[in-house]
Amino acid sequence: MSLVEFRFEVADMAYELIEAFALSPEASIVEQSGKMLLKLGKESAQFSGMVRIMFEQYAKDFSWFDLVEYYAEKE
Repeated sequence: MSLVEFRFEVADMAYELIEAFALSPEASIVEQSGKMLLKLGKESAQFSGMVRIMFEQYAKDFSWFDLVEYYAEKE
């Protein structure tokens, strides 16, 4: 798999997770998608910057910092 193909797959996965996080009425889906987004956007993950920017653009009224803080408080 090429780097471009891999980046596209990560972007596609991130978009689906962001959509689930932002639009799902089910708390369990929001919770799971948020946790998976944190994994995709962690510092050591490939294309983490892309994931964070996508989240900032599409998850209305919720910043990446908000997401990190929310899950940090739950631990």
